[in-house]
Amino acid sequence: MSSLKDTRNNRSQDEILTLREVGTLLRIGESTLYDLALRGELPAFKVGREWRLMKGQLFQWLRNKADSSMKPTEKIILDSIEEGIAVQAENPCS
Repeated sequence: MSSLKDTRNNRSQDEILTLREVGTLLRIGESTLYDLALRGELPAFKVGREWRLMKGQLFQWLRNKADSSMKPTEKIILDSIEEGIAVQAENPCS
């Protein structure tokens, strides 16, 4: 059973997001994300003319940015957000 959950979680982490989706998720403007991508500060890549991010790499980037200044309780909150997004991906109708 846990291998099924791991497989679903891996699929969720491999999901590809647009800058708009990331902006909505993080409540950051697309122009800010675009600037970060252009400067190479965001783990983004281009597909044609559009920027894309892998969800797992985005969360790893966030964790790396936050680890140095984040309080333990904030890390717990980030973990629960990541878990909640994985659960939503598994159950999109809920």
